[in-house]
Amino acid sequence: MCYRWFAFLMLLTWGFMGCKGQQGLKGDSLEANRVQLLVQDAYSGRETEEQFIITDQKSLQKFFASINKTRKPGLPVPQVDFTNNKVWVYCAGMQKGTNEQLTFQREIEDRVVFKKVRMRNATKKEAVTSPFYLYQVPKEAKEMVIE
Repeated sequence: MCYRWFAFLMLLTWGFMGCKGQQGLKGDSLEANRVQLLVQDAYSGRETEEQFIITDQKSLQKFFASINKTRKPGLPVPQVDFTNNKVWVYCAGMQKGTNEQLTFQREIEDRVVFKKVRMRNATKKEAVTSPFYLYQVPKEAKEMVIE
């Protein structure tokens, strides 16, 4: 009986030690990936495809004011450290019945590469959307590329 309790306590101790070890690895992987998706939504209010850079909080608030005109409550404005980062905005324009996904692929020197994938909706109803993506990218990144 005592042996079983000892074995149970040892397993429990190893389990807790393993969890703490994994937490350290998570922090390292987040530091390596400097490109982060801040906001993604299906309505931007933009009719044509466009992309631009935001370099200050005031411009970011102005962009959110334009997309929150018809939303109650509106999307919250993310807080960004603009001393080290900038925000890249990609608006896909009006789309009918397609679901566009934009994902970060890799960072090469001063370029950030994204991949665009278009998928058809499984439902018969084709909603009109105008998706947008806000990515936080390093300030030194000079070019955003969509494959």
